[in-house]
Amino acid sequence: MFVARSACSRLLSGEICSAIEPIPRSSYFPIRALALQALAVCVALLELTLPTLAASSAPAAQPDPSQGWVRICDTPAEQTRCRVEREVAGSDGKLSASITVWPKTDTGNPGVAIKVPTDTIILSGLVLTFDNKKASLKAPYHFCDEAYCVADRNLPASLIDRLKKGLELSVIRTDGKMTSFAYHFSLKGFTAAYNGD
Repeated sequence: MFVARSACSRLLSGEICSAIEPIPRSSYFPIRALALQALAVCVALLELTLPTLAASSAPAAQPDPSQGWVRICDTPAEQTRCRVEREVAGSDGKLSASITVWPKTDTGNPGVAIKVPTDTIILSGLVLTFDNKKASLKAPYHFCDEAYCVADRNLPASLIDRLKKGLELSVIRTDGKMTSFAYHFSLKGFTAAYNGD
């Protein structure tokens, strides 16, 4: 470390100070030139890698469930943790209801969750019918927040087959005035989304 003679004389004995010679300024230039070259190389490498890093860290665009059945996965590599979704909008363009089907839940079975507005009779749950047939399935409400209530349940594999082969799934809810509303979900495109085709 370079210590000026005036500082040296205050800190050390005169004998030691006389042995300390300052580094000539002319010898700084090769070091500075090497440092500048190394900095230029680092900047060039950074410019090459930044676009790649930005592209890899940018989230992938998610499909729009209001346009039909879509498959959404937690990560592209984790195809076992995917779900299939569809939304139905009201006449005002706002979300009226949505349905999510999981090929595999924590119990190992397929599952379904349906989201509807909060103005609903909780005890009645939701009723699911396929192709306007009398046979139906009931889904109890799981929770409600300020905007929506969610009903869910496990599905037997036979019902997944009905979703794949059917034309329409209807979800019926009862509001606070005891009026029934039906949300109709076309099943066109369900099989391809469910299978990941």
